[in-house]
Amino acid sequence: MDRNDRHYPNGSGSVVAIMGHPLHPMIVPFPMVCFIGVLAGDLAYLSTLDTFWSRLSFTLLAVGLLTGLLAALLGALEAASLQRARSAGALWAHAGANVLAMIASLANLKLRWEAEGLWVGAGPYLSGVVVVLLLIGGWLGGSLSYKHGIGVSGRVGSMAPDQNPDLTPGGRVDVAREG
Repeated sequence: MDRNDRHYPNGSGSVVAIMGHPLHPMIVPFPMVCFIGVLAGDLAYLSTLDTFWSRLSFTLLAVGLLTGLLAALLGALEAASLQRARSAGALWAHAGANVLAMIASLANLKLRWEAEGLWVGAGPYLSGVVVVLLLIGGWLGGSLSYKHGIGVSGRVGSMAPDQNPDLTPGGRVDVAREG
């Protein structure tokens, strides 16, 4: 049997994919890097008072929001199409943390827009909150993939003959199959 023909019994596969490569996890790093860059730009502005950093943070916020919307759309399509994903509690916490991060980033962008792209007092605080929310949302998103096999190709690796189908590929109890 060819390695590519082997099958995990509980990898959910991805319905939003190109040639088997799920799109949501490919897009997610872009808004994350942008939003972390906003905090870095805010801290650089605070230490140098050079408006370059303030304007960079403004641009990164806009790009982060656009790519974040794309990631959210792809993730929502994935979740809507996979019952297994919707039954995992981590999905809702993952989505909630990321929606809150997007709302805080939108508020941050609005404040900066009104200040004509310059740094505003609440900016670094909002940026810091967003980074914390992204750490939580990212951790939970990784958990969905790596612990629960959500969005993981059903054609990955191999299944041992005695492998329990109620376990994830990592050997943990598959919460989507409980109950």
